[in-house]
Amino acid sequence: MRLLRRTVLVLSLLCVVLTLSLWVRSQFTIDSLALQHTIVDRNAATPDGQLGAWTIRSTTFHASPSRGSLVLTRSVYESLQDAKPIGATLSAFREGDGVRLTTFDRAQLVPDPHPHGYYHTPTDWRFAGFGAYPFARGAALHATLELPLWFVALVWACPAAVISRSACRQRFRRRKGLCLHCGHDLTGARLVCSECGNEFALA
Repeated sequence: MRLLRRTVLVLSLLCVVLTLSLWVRSQFTIDSLALQHTIVDRNAATPDGQLGAWTIRSTTFHASPSRGSLVLTRSVYESLQDAKPIGATLSAFREGDGVRLTTFDRAQLVPDPHPHGYYHTPTDWRFAGFGAYPFARGAALHATLELPLWFVALVWACPAAVISRSACRQRFRRRKGLCLHCGHDLTGARLVCSECGNEFALA
């Protein structure tokens, strides 16, 4: 149990440091991690030879730190076909399948002629750095969740805070001669706490 707590504590602190490093890095670069998967579906209601008989669907899950925020996006692109896609047509869609990690220098990027708000819809929600909004760009549909990196670091820090609090509380009780389990004063007690019955309370 002690080894498990130490492992969780170390991992929690490492994740906090990594998140803070991403926050600093996101001010100067754009790191993009994407996972794409393409499938081919047959629409039984549409006969072969008619548009919509087959559908190529590419789904991309995208994570990118951007100026102090973690932006998570799910993008879906669908292409209707009149016959089962094979050869070059299918290869063109599956070319980007898999995991991709790319990095851009923010200073070298060309500004988007359409600001991001141009694609927003009335259903967008934003508050204190948090955001959730769907938008369409071209033939692709996107659903985006935006989280401030300070919040992500706070979530990672919670396990470390709980473990540290427990360790400090037990250290304090041991030093004051209290039961490590319930905090009852063990003055005059021998091996067993008279309050909770915990054996070897001072061990």
